[in-house]
Amino acid sequence: MGRTSKPLYIVTVPKQSQWMEIMALREQGHTVLDATCERIEWDKVDIFLADFAHRMSEDERPWLDEAIKEARRRKYPKDPA
Repeated sequence: MGRTSKPLYIVTVPKQSQWMEIMALREQGHTVLDATCERIEWDKVDIFLADFAHRMSEDERPWLDEAIKEARRRKYPKDPA
């Protein structure tokens, strides 16, 4: 695989940083950092990869409450009765 002419700045959660596909992106010239890295420049991030990350920009701002509700449903599921 060749080097990309349009590199992206990608941040992953630790377990995803070792995926074969993520390593291939790094080899292509993308900046790929683990989210625990202290040198992340968050204002440059193009993609944040996590198991349940929500995309949130100015356009999605009206759905912030829904994103919070969904995160709570996932983190605190109701006990099966």
